[in-house]
Amino acid sequence: MSDVHPVAEDFEGSWPDPPANIVVSPDSIFSWDDCHEGEESCNSYTIELYNRNCCRVYVVWEEYFFTEIDCLLVDSLNYWGGNVARDRLPKRFIKFVARTGYRHEPQVDKDGKPQLHQTTPVHHVARRNCSNKNIVRQLMKIFDLNYIDNFGFRHFHVACVYGLEDLVEKFLELGQDPNCVDPVTGDTPLHLAVANDNEHLIEVLLSRGAEPRLTNERTGATPLHAICKRANNAAKAAQLFFDVADKLGRPMRVDAPDKSDDTPLHLALKHRNVDAVGPLLRRGASPNRPNSEGSTALHLVCERYDSELFKTILETSDDEYRPVRVDAKDENGDAPLHLALKLKKYDLAKLLMEAGADATASGAEGATPLHILCKQVTDPHEEPFADLFKHCKERNQTLRVNAQDALGNTPLHVFAQRGLVGPTQDTIRFLLRRGADVNLANNEGTTPLHIICKVHYDPGHYERDFLLSCDIYNWPLEINAQDHSGNTPLHLSLHNSCRNVTYSLLENGANPNLANKKGMTPLHSALTKNNIDSDLIATMLRKDGDPNLADEQGMTPLHLAVKMKNQDSIEMMLERGGNLNSANKKGMTPFHFALEENNEDLIMMLLRKGCNPNSANEKGMTSLHLLCSTSSGCDRESADMLLELGGNDEHRPLQIDARDKKGRTPLQLAVENFLPLTAEAILERRRCDTYFRPLPCPEWEEPQIITMPECYLSEATYTTFALRNVGKEPVVFCFESPKDSHFCVKPYMGVVQGSDSGDSK
Repeated sequence: MSDVHPVAEDFEGSWPDPPANIVVSPDSIFSWDDCHEGEESCNSYTIELYNRNCCRVYVVWEEYFFTEIDCLLVDSLNYWGGNVARDRLPKRFIKFVARTGYRHEPQVDKDGKPQLHQTTPVHHVARRNCSNKNIVRQLMKIFDLNYIDNFGFRHFHVACVYGLEDLVEKFLELGQDPNCVDPVTGDTPLHLAVANDNEHLIEVLLSRGAEPRLTNERTGATPLHAICKRANNAAKAAQLFFDVADKLGRPMRVDAPDKSDDTPLHLALKHRNVDAVGPLLRRGASPNRPNSEGSTALHLVCERYDSELFKTILETSDDEYRPVRVDAKDENGDAPLHLALKLKKYDLAKLLMEAGADATASGAEGATPLHILCKQVTDPHEEPFADLFKHCKERNQTLRVNAQDALGNTPLHVFAQRGLVGPTQDTIRFLLRRGADVNLANNEGTTPLHIICKVHYDPGHYERDFLLSCDIYNWPLEINAQDHSGNTPLHLSLHNSCRNVTYSLLENGANPNLANKKGMTPLHSALTKNNIDSDLIATMLRKDGDPNLADEQGMTPLHLAVKMKNQDSIEMMLERGGNLNSANKKGMTPFHFALEENNEDLIMMLLRKGCNPNSANEKGMTSLHLLCSTSSGCDRESADMLLELGGNDEHRPLQIDARDKKGRTPLQLAVENFLPLTAEAILERRRCDTYFRPLPCPEWEEPQIITMPECYLSEATYTTFALRNVGKEPVVFCFESPKDSHFCVKPYMGVVQGSDSGDSK
C-alpha cells in the first residue's frame, strides 16, 4: 500500500483550490475539440490559453481533464525537439498544469487499489535523457505515485537519476526497496546516484540500507566502480562512500572485479582519477591484481603517468606481507619496467629497478631491457645504460648481453639494425667487453655482421669499427658465416650496394666464391646491379674470384657480364680464365646472349676471343639461328660480322646450313622473319656452292626453268630460298626434291611447283 501515497508537495507559492461547482464558459477560447486536431496545435493553443491568463477560467477537472490531460502532457513531450525557442512551449504547458493543482488519479482494481503499472510522462522524459531537472520535478508533482512502466522502471529510479533527494527519501519512507534494480540498465539506485555525482543522495541511500556490494548484472560493476569512472570529485565520493559504509558497518569490496576484471583501482587510473588512488589503497585495494589484459596498477601507471604516482603506490602499499609485484607481467609478457623503457620514461624505470625490478627479464616478444635500450640509446655512457648496468652490478645480476628475443636477435643484432654513425664504436666495445657473441645467429641464421651489411651506413666506417672491435677483444669473427639462404655478409653488402663494407670484408678474408642456395657467388651478386663497379669486380678477381662458377640456372659471372653489356668485366674475367663457351641449363652461351642483346661491339669482341659460333642451345639453335630469329633483331652489319669472323676458322667453320630441332636453317628463319638483308648476307657467303644460279633477266614476266645439279637431297624436304634480282625484292620459293631437277619458278613471293616433265605449270 505504500506505493499509493502521494509524495509531491505543492509547487512554488500557494494556489487557491478551485471552486466546487464550476463549468467552462461557453465563450472560452479553450475547446477540447481543438486539442484533438494535432499535436503541435494542441500544445501551442494550450500555452496561448495560459498566456492570456485564462487560468482564471475555472474548469471542473474531474469532468473534463481526467481523460485528456495525460495525452496533452505526452504530446507536449513529443513536441520537445532540442530547439530552445520551441522547447519553451512544452515547458510552460507542464508548468501551467502543475500550478493549477492537477493531480493524476490512477485507475483502481476491484479491491480499490491503485494500478501502478502504467507508463507516465515521467518515464518518457527520463528515457529521453532530459537535462531539465525542474521539468522532471513538476511532472512528478502531477504523477505523484511510484508508477512502473512496462520494463520495470519506477518513478523511484527517476528520482535517483535526477538527484531529487526529498522525493527519494519520501519513497524510502513509504517502504521503497533501496536496492530495487532498473531492469533495463541493470543499475541499482546507488549506481544511478553515483553516476550522477550526487553525494548527498549517496549518503541518503546508504543510510537507508542500500547495499554497496551489489553489482550491475550486465557489466559486473559495483557503485565503487562507477565512482572511480566519474569525471570529477571521485576521491571525495569514494571517501564518503567508505565513511558511510564504516559508520553503518557495511563491508566493502574494494577489489571487486567487473566483467573486464577491472577493479575500482584500475578504473581510477584509466580515467585519470589520481586522487582516488590513495583512498582505495588505504582501504586495501591491491596494486597487484591483474585485469583481463593482465595489467596491474603498476602497468597502468607506467603507461599513463610519471614517477610521482608510482612513489605514491609504493608508499601507500608498503606492506611486508603483501609487497608490490614490480615484475608482474601483462598478457603480452611485459613487466612495468619494459613498458617504462619502451615509453622512454627513464626516471620511472630507475625507480622500478630501485624497487627491485628484474633488469634481465624477457618481456613481450622476448625482449629484455637491454634489447629495448639498444633500440633507443646510442651512447653507452648515457644515463639509461648506466642505470641498467649499475643496477645489475649492485644486485650481482649477470647482464644477459646474449639474450635472444622471439626472433633470435641479441642486443647486438638490435643495435646493428639501427644503422647509426657517431659513438658506435664505443657501444660495440661496450657490449663486446661484457661478452656479446659476434657470431650468434638469429632465427634466420643472420649474424650481427649480416645486418651491418644489409644497412646503408654513411660514411661507411661502422663495419670497420665492428671488425676492429672484434680484433681488439680477440673475438674469432666468422666473416664467411652463411644465413639460412646461404648468403654471406659479402653477398649482402654487394646486393645492397654497400661499397665500403664490401672492400672491408674482402680485406679481412671474405670468400668471393661461396655460393648461396641459389648457387650465386658474390661475383654473381656484383654483376646483377645496374651500375656495375668494375673496380670491385677486379678486386674480387684478384681475391681468386672464379668467373666460371655457375648458379642453379647454369649462369656463370661471364654470362651475367655479357647480359649487362659490361666489356671491362668481360675482359677481366677472360683474362682470369673465363670460359666463353660455357652453356647454361638452356644451352645458352655468353655469345648467344651477346647476339640477343644485338651488341656489335660484344659480338666482335667475343668472336675475336675465340667463342664457338656453332654452339647450339636446347632448341638446337646456333648463333646464326638466333641472329635470324627475330624481325627486331640484328642488322646486315651483325650478320656480315658473324659470317666473316665466324667462318674464318678452318678448324671450326661456321655452319651456315645447320638445322635446329624443328629442321629450320638460319636462311629459313631470316625469310620467315622478313630479314632480306640478313638472308642476302647468308646467300652471298655461300654463293660458291649454292644449289641454284641467279637469273640474268631483271624482269620476270614469264615462269622460268631452273636446272638443278645432281646433288639434290635424297628425301623430300621443303626448303625456303631467296633469289637475288635487280631492283626488286627477293623472290621466295619452296621446292620439293623430285626425281629430276626441273622446276617451274614464278616471279612472286610464293611456292615453286615441281615438274616431272620440265614443263611449266
